[in-house]
Amino acid sequence: MYRSPVETVASLLFQRPGWFDLLHCARPLQAQFFPSIRNLSESTQITPVTMLVHAWLSAVEAVLALPPGRVHLLDYAVLRADPVGALAGVMSHLGAEVSSSMLARMAAAQRIYAKDPLQSEAFDPTGHHRRPPLTPEQENDVWAIAQEPWDTLRVRTHSVITLSKERST
Repeated sequence: MYRSPVETVASLLFQRPGWFDLLHCARPLQAQFFPSIRNLSESTQITPVTMLVHAWLSAVEAVLALPPGRVHLLDYAVLRADPVGALAGVMSHLGAEVSSSMLARMAAAQRIYAKDPLQSEAFDPTGHHRRPPLTPEQENDVWAIAQEPWDTLRVRTHSVITLSKERST
C-alpha cells in the first residue's frame, strides 16, 4: 500500500515515528535506512521534511525495482474509497479465494484506528484523525524530491490494475 508523499510526510510530521531521531544522526547512518539520501549533496541540509520524504522515496524506489507482477500496488485512497474491491484485488494477487462475507469482515477492520493500542477507537480520517496539511513551502519541498517517483508509481499502479482486469476477462 502506498500513499501520496505529501499525505505521508504530513502524517509522519504530526505523529513522529520511533526512528525520527535519525534526523540528528550522521548522514551515512541515515542513508543505511533511507538509501536515497546518498544522492543528496553534502551541502544539502536534512530537515524533518527532507528526511521523511526520503523515507517515503526509499520505500518507493525499492518497490519500483521489483518486477511489476511481483508486487500488488494498492493506493491508500483506493482502499478508503472501495475497501472490499481493494481487498479483493490483494487476495486475488495472492492467489487466495475469499468469500464476499470474509471480504466484508476484513473491510470492517478499517473502521478501527490502527495506531490505537487497544484497537477500539473508531478511525475518522476526515475528522479527529485528519492530519494538518503541510505548508505550501513544505509541500513544494516534498514534490521537488518525490514528483517523478510518484508519477512512476501511479503509472505502474495503473498498469497493474489494467493487467488484472485483462486477466479476469
